[in-house]
Amino acid sequence: MCRKAPAFRHLADKSFEILRLLSIPCVKARAISYMRQTIASRTADRVALGRAAHQIFDEPKVFEDPLALRIVGAEASAVLRAGADEAQEPAKRSRRAFFAARGRYAEDELAASVPRGVRQCVILGAGLDTFAYRNPFSGIGLRVFEVDHPATQAWKRERLQRGGIAIPSGLSFVPEISRSNRSRRNSAEAVSMRVSPASSPGWG
Repeated sequence: MCRKAPAFRHLADKSFEILRLLSIPCVKARAISYMRQTIASRTADRVALGRAAHQIFDEPKVFEDPLALRIVGAEASAVLRAGADEAQEPAKRSRRAFFAARGRYAEDELAASVPRGVRQCVILGAGLDTFAYRNPFSGIGLRVFEVDHPATQAWKRERLQRGGIAIPSGLSFVPEISRSNRSRRNSAEAVSMRVSPASSPGWG
């Protein structure tokens, strides 16, 4: 007798618990996938496709992202929809649950920080993240800084243009060009130096 697949919300709840146990720092961070500076991130593409698939296949949605399908493009979206059976494989459901929980957790933490005066969001290894383009706090001055490799940033700009997604004035692209941890720290420090000292860097 086949065991019933766990509900998607249960998978997402397990991911939320893992994220809490890991004590994610107050920066909307993404693991940076290292690659040659001339090659866009394949990891960013996989994550974006996972977020897009979550919008198509999973109910109730853990993470609402109205731009997830537009940024991956019409062709990729069609391929995802055609693979409905494959999308229900346990490994793929679990991966989507983690991506959804991670995005929801990060944005919930940011939303809780804004009333405390936070006006900066630094996204390390931003990939195809869409928060900056649907930023609900832009009207009160929340600026977003996307840190990533130049090749990935150029590739993202192409995706944004194809998807008809405008680049908001409150967004800055910060190139991250080295593989060293020190370089990533320097990139974040450079971001914090660009804004008013009264603002909190990252999320705190």
